[in-house]
Amino acid sequence: MEVLYNFDVESDKVALIQSVLLLANWNETPGDNKGAWHWMGVAISLAQTLGMHRKSESKAQSHESKLYKRIWWSCYFRDRMLAIAMGRLLRIRDSEFDTPPLTLEDFDIVDLPHGLENPFMDRNDLTILANLCIKAMELCKLVTGVIELHFSVIQPEDSTSRAKENNGMTATMVFIKQSPPEEHMLQWYDEKLKLWHSTLPSSYIYGASSVQGYRSPCVMVNAASLHLIFWAAVSALHRPRFEGRQNVISASRVEEAALEVLKVDREMHKTGLDQYLPATGIPFQFPAFITLTQGLKNQKAAGIAKTLEALYYCFKVVETLRKSFVGGDSAIKFLMLIAQKADIILLLNQDTTICGIAYQGTYYSPENDEYSLHSTSSGFEFVEVASHQPPCEPALENDLGLPMTRDMGPINDLVAPSFDQMDAIDWSNLTDILPPWNTDFEFSFGGSVNLGFPQDVEMI
Repeated sequence: MEVLYNFDVESDKVALIQSVLLLANWNETPGDNKGAWHWMGVAISLAQTLGMHRKSESKAQSHESKLYKRIWWSCYFRDRMLAIAMGRLLRIRDSEFDTPPLTLEDFDIVDLPHGLENPFMDRNDLTILANLCIKAMELCKLVTGVIELHFSVIQPEDSTSRAKENNGMTATMVFIKQSPPEEHMLQWYDEKLKLWHSTLPSSYIYGASSVQGYRSPCVMVNAASLHLIFWAAVSALHRPRFEGRQNVISASRVEEAALEVLKVDREMHKTGLDQYLPATGIPFQFPAFITLTQGLKNQKAAGIAKTLEALYYCFKVVETLRKSFVGGDSAIKFLMLIAQKADIILLLNQDTTICGIAYQGTYYSPENDEYSLHSTSSGFEFVEVASHQPPCEPALENDLGLPMTRDMGPINDLVAPSFDQMDAIDWSNLTDILPPWNTDFEFSFGGSVNLGFPQDVEMI
């Protein structure tokens, strides 16, 4: 598609906008001169030349006017997703367009022709998908407020970010404002988010497939995606107030958001539907993963086991999505680095995919394999010793039926970096912990990331 665009094969601007929007949803390569940010700029510029950002003068809704509305709001949606998931500045300002909000009448909901019935989709499913889209646009309006409340494209004077690039990407990221917003504004947006969620019909709220009873996997994936966006917005609203856990309400909301994201991970991976999640499913994992790794140090064995299970499925979802999106490889490296800094040990298959996860004597793995720890020149690795052994389990029970830590033997003797040894690291800049060959990663997923274990998390 990119080659066809570069050679000007298509002259229809509507078709061009639709095409580059697809490219903006797929290509999120770190440091790529023609990544999502580039293609979004092309799509928005073309849409504005056709007047899609303006209210139609005709009161009658034509097929073209409805198509224009859907395309413009698709641009708006993707622009907000790049902002909240990738830390990019907003290209579309709410004050600079007056395109009416989407309504159900703007969608072409028709019965499939006889003989072309889709066993996974019917008219009711199409109606639900349209309503999910409408609710997503409403949520994006709130996302705009959250971003403008906390973040700015102007880099603070005390910022320690030193990563530089020759493609302009450092100039498009946003930073946390030096002056925090007033408490009542944070509460106002939190109440607005709660109100939005409370107005969702029960059939549109994501839940486990066995409980929800969705007739269409497509509906379930889109409901899950909307669920992820909502909790990403909640997390982004409260994360800047999470420092030192001084704000109890914000700390609780950030942790709640992390758990909700990881619930989706588990269900979607077990049903095999995680492969259909959008590209934003990758960066939305990072705040949740960081938040839960922070809490491991002070948890007991039972809590550690549950957290490890959640982190495991977070890895698996990103592993699945890396097959579809080019940014997935860098995302896996990022999660592995966070795990290493948190003293988390990853159990790897022969093909380097994650098959289990361990922390201070407790481990979780759903595979029917048993692993033994071996030292290597680069540190340590797990190797398979007996595939017929019982599966790894997160915890055992003692005679009283209470969970207890499984003894991991050599793991406890390993010398690994601890939180106490990290005071000298400048956590405000990822380039301090990432290999020099990938110093642009800070600007690939979420802009400025503060990994001040265990004190604070500031991630867009």
